Amino acid sequence: MRSTSPWLAALLGAAVVGVAWFVTAGAGDDAPLRDLPSGELVPAEASGPPGGGSNEVLARLDGIERRLDALAEAVRARPVREPAGPTLAGRVPEPEGEPSAPPTDQPLAVSDDALERVVERIERKKREQRFGKMSNEQMLAEARRLRDRERDMNGSREVLEHLLTRDLESEDRAKALLDLGAVHRGTQEFEASERRLREAMRVAGEDSDVSVHAGYQLIWTYSQAKKPARGLEMADYLLRSRNRAPQLRPWIRWAAAKMALDSGDQTRARTDYRALLEDFRGKKGFEHIVKDATRALKQMQ
Repeated sequence: MRSTSPWLAALLGAAVVGVAWFVTAGAGDDAPLRDLPSGELVPAEASGPPGGGSNEVLARLDGIERRLDALAEAVRARPVREPAGPTLAGRVPEPEGEPSAPPTDQPLAVSDDALERVVERIERKKREQRFGKMSNEQMLAEARRLRDRERDMNGSREVLEHLLTRDLESEDRAKALLDLGAVHRGTQEFEASERRLREAMRVAGEDSDVSVHAGYQLIWTYSQAKKPARGLEMADYLLRSRNRAPQLRPWIRWAAAKMALDSGDQTRARTDYRALLEDFRGKKGFEHIVKDATRALKQMQ
């Protein structure tokens, strides 16, 4: 608990009141967001950020929050003045001159916890203002845009975590968990990535294409975590499910070949890469697979 002078407390109080009024009444409801495409799961792409009047609202909120932060810092930094100690006579000395009138107000005690609660309420209101009008599909598209185009992993995580607070259908929840798992991998949080991706597979259900997409992402989480043997296990599990996500199957086969090579199983890797060359050489859309298979086979000679 810290104490501050009445003028500084009043200034801080005015700032908090002003922010509370702005957040609850001053943001307005104009300029609805335009529709955004839902994007593909792999790779996750989005056409662009939502438009509308929310940018001006956020800019104003950011300015107010910075001023509040400065006031809070001033409160924390201001030293607490101790009263004068007793004299040798055992009493506090009287000030020289005419005695002044006793103060009519008392210093306001401002705790760090109280300031943090105010800031958290402001942040929560900001998120509600930003995301409140966005559909589930728009939020997924915005999270993917931040992740893939802006490389803003923290921003993407914030969108997805807010989306997951909603009452979602199983497929939408699985998609959000899948994308959040990919974000965790992008920030080198491999255990969190595995946990989210496995949860996405569970929520989506074994027969869902979303479950296959989540499993495919999990292969690359294991790869980056230096666990290629586990990545190969996941690839083989997905390849046994022939009727799900057929458009992803060539890429799962390619991932399996890479995991086999990285785990030291050159016999398996050589067999898989040769099969990939035989099946996809000269086919449009699979140039990357053919190029990597050619390189890997030459490396293993």
